[in-house]
Amino acid sequence: MKSWQKFWDRMASHYDVQVDKIYRRAYRDTVELSKKYLDQDQTALDMGCGTGITTVELAPWVKKILAIDISGKMIDAARTKVQKLDRAAVDFMKTDIFDPGLDPRKFNVIFAFNVLHFTSDLDAALFRIRKLLWPAGMLLCASDCLGEQKTVQSLLLRLLSKIRLIPPMEFLTVKQFESRLQNQGFTIIEKKILHEKTGELFLRSQDQSDPPGKGTAPVLIREARGQDLEGVLGLYQHLQPDEDFTDTEKYRGTWNTILQSGEMHRILVAEEGSELTASCVVSILPNLTRSRRPYMLIENVVTAPRYRRKGYGRALLQNAIDLAHRYNCYKVMLMSSANRKEAHEFYRSLGFDSESKTGFQMRL
Repeated sequence: MKSWQKFWDRMASHYDVQVDKIYRRAYRDTVELSKKYLDQDQTALDMGCGTGITTVELAPWVKKILAIDISGKMIDAARTKVQKLDRAAVDFMKTDIFDPGLDPRKFNVIFAFNVLHFTSDLDAALFRIRKLLWPAGMLLCASDCLGEQKTVQSLLLRLLSKIRLIPPMEFLTVKQFESRLQNQGFTIIEKKILHEKTGELFLRSQDQSDPPGKGTAPVLIREARGQDLEGVLGLYQHLQPDEDFTDTEKYRGTWNTILQSGEMHRILVAEEGSELTASCVVSILPNLTRSRRPYMLIENVVTAPRYRRKGYGRALLQNAIDLAHRYNCYKVMLMSSANRKEAHEFYRSLGFDSESKTGFQMRL
């Protein structure tokens, strides 16, 4: 995976001037909204601290801040600000949140200001944030919801991000961004639009974890990887009990074909710890009608029996629906056995309609 350290290093020298033109008020509001949730007993992690614009303002309000960024030059600029203002409570580290050296459950609050829409895997980032937060800790974030924009600039950003001239970006609406946080176990306590033009949103979110020893690990929704074959086949044993999925090698050729088929066809999985709890297949199909908007087909939806009615399937399918929004699909389709009435109610609760069309199939 391409590292974007050099990109952000090049941005560091003129970053403050550039963002001040557009985001001066948004940064000020972010700081003021955050202050009321902070106290001198808290240890904070500043994720993607950049040049330290908000770091130096919030440092006096907490016990300690660990500010991290992948760009050494961004950190140098932030460190200069900290030294000028004598903010002794700030430490810096050139890394990202996936660094295994960061202690789980260490931080009372995590700042993620103007960084989450630049993550290449938002769900994995949110999952990791929950791992690093103390149970019932806070995530304070401000993020551009670029899916709210239908402008030439937003289309240009999509193109530049797709061809990797700028870092990968998420183009979510406010509703989709909130949904992604909620699916990863956060309760949204407060929200405010900081910038109407960019759709920038401030959120104070609370981790839903119970105290240590009582809660469960957060759910991660991600794409299947090579080593997941056995786990996915184990789930399929519940989906089709009459088929024997124990001979893993028999399926490996097809598995590799699926994994190599590109972004338009993928297997999504829900994971708790090291165990796969649910899975579905999503296919995005190009289309000449409906203004050339594609559509999504969802198949092989399954949740392991002991994880049913615990939110895993809901989080999985909501992730698939969010993916359909990202690809501008005009509809999402799935089929369910006619006698699975409980499953039908579940799908309806997610917004699927079983009345407007009649489905047909031919078994071959």
